[in-house]
Amino acid sequence: MAVDKPYLSYVPPNRSPAKKPKVFKIKKNSIVIGRSSSAGLRIEDAKLAAEHARLDVVDFHLVLIDLGSTRGTKLNHHRVRERMVLYPGDKIKVGQTRMELLGKLQTPM
Repeated sequence: MAVDKPYLSYVPPNRSPAKKPKVFKIKKNSIVIGRSSSAGLRIEDAKLAAEHARLDVVDFHLVLIDLGSTRGTKLNHHRVRERMVLYPGDKIKVGQTRMELLGKLQTPM
């Protein structure tokens, strides 16, 4: 896996915005984001579904998919209604949690 440090920088809703954001390194081909203990990226956010969204690696790109959550998933302030390709600097909102994608894939994982 050769990557240029792709990761999500985020601040969970129960954490002071003055604190340093958390970092989640993207190391797998598919990661579920949600409250469930089985989620690859588990976030304690009351407005987040158990399995809210998913990140997939598809043809050298990271793809964001909403998993039918009630409150939806937003990418750069627009609701995700289909698979969306992510680029460095993209802003993602799930529940009350705001994230930013930093780094990019160099080759498939």
